[in-house]
Amino acid sequence: MRKPRTDSPLVMLTDSQSDELYTIVRTTPYGIAAKKCAETFGIETSSSSLSRWYKRENRRRMREGLRNSISASKVFDKKVDDEVIDRRMGTALQSLFFSAVSTGDSKAILEFADAFFQHSKDQREETKLERTIKAERECASLRQELTTAHAEIEELKHALLDIGKSGNVDPAAVADQLDKFLGRKK
Repeated sequence: MRKPRTDSPLVMLTDSQSDELYTIVRTTPYGIAAKKCAETFGIETSSSSLSRWYKRENRRRMREGLRNSISASKVFDKKVDDEVIDRRMGTALQSLFFSAVSTGDSKAILEFADAFFQHSKDQREETKLERTIKAERECASLRQELTTAHAEIEELKHALLDIGKSGNVDPAAVADQLDKFLGRKK
């Protein structure tokens, strides 16, 4: 989706004007809506720019509706787990779908589908991020184990060198000392 132009007169609309224009665009074809926009607000615009504005505005309103329903749900119950939140998000999406379908507005249905696919994409990215974080933690743990193992190996090398330097090496004594060092024997 293209970024809205900052010099577009549609960007400068107040909230009430935006609501009124949104209603006009939902109920009339773009060409007629562009004429009504010129008559009502004094803004000359093309049907294509009005179409782009409507798509952005519809997407913004859907996201805001989803956020509001989720935040209201979270405020209601702060101790919910992820499964409940996912179920509530599904209910909110389902509600938006039924409202889009019940109006019979094909634009609203397409915008809902876009919002739904964006939500699905966000969930996949979140799952991927969680797996990456888990793998990084496991990797850090394994690095720590490896560092500890290297230190133990160095201590064993030094212990074996010390035993070998003593001259009289008793293999049973070496085995006992190794067992003690490795924690196999007390």
